[in-house]
Amino acid sequence: MIGRSTKAAALLAAVLVLPQAARASELDRRAWVQLGAWRPALDSQLRVDAGSGQGTPVDFERDLGLDDGKAVGAVLIGACWAERWRFEFEYFELTRGARQHLTDRDLVVGEITYPAQVEITSEFDMKVHRAGVGYAFLREPDGEAGVTGGLHVTTFRAAFEGLGSFDGSLLAVQKVRRQETVPLPTVGVFGTWRVSPHWLLSGRADLFQLKYDHHRGRLFNLQGHLMVRVTPNVSLGAGYRLTDYRLDADDTDWRGRIELRYKGPQLMLEAGF
Repeated sequence: MIGRSTKAAALLAAVLVLPQAARASELDRRAWVQLGAWRPALDSQLRVDAGSGQGTPVDFERDLGLDDGKAVGAVLIGACWAERWRFEFEYFELTRGARQHLTDRDLVVGEITYPAQVEITSEFDMKVHRAGVGYAFLREPDGEAGVTGGLHVTTFRAAFEGLGSFDGSLLAVQKVRRQETVPLPTVGVFGTWRVSPHWLLSGRADLFQLKYDHHRGRLFNLQGHLMVRVTPNVSLGAGYRLTDYRLDADDTDWRGRIELRYKGPQLMLEAGF
């Protein structure tokens, strides 16, 4: 009886320990879910043109008092297959609003002119979806490097409300709303290096510049992370990310320019299987 109990205990220990050891030896797990929290420094500018001419470049943080930093949550899911291939999808959103008096200049937003000293209520919201497929052309037990291709889709929504004039009319409450969804294809590189059995250092860079029809855009995204595995299936990490984005549009739906930069440290919790 004791012998059987000992064998059963040893078998149970093997079932529990061997899968953990196998997972610990893998550079990348087959599927993962990552929750991120970060507080980026924000710099956002918008210009809304009209048929009669260009609007005023609006700096949302300086001119309209929007927060230049705000906590943001993000979710990322990923999967690997055939050892060298991977897929990732990420989503996050950012909403801001403020009410402030204009100080030293008029703002021309489309056909509306908001004179200096009036109070403006403004909003600037953003939703980001990023999806990509990667291939590791170099894969070793302690590291890998590869290339990625994907789509970075950003939806912007801007709103202005305050006393303004339309085509020289008397002052009245005027509302301006603009929304644009911009899909930009991206190409990039990624790399991962196992610093020690429990520590991983990873990074990626994406870049694209596009000109088509009445649109011109560019996107640069840089990320670096240091992860520590606290259990066979759970990792904690810290990192830094920078995104620089610009779009010029000149079509019937929207004319103008959007410029956005956000950068800052990030914390992550990842579960892998």
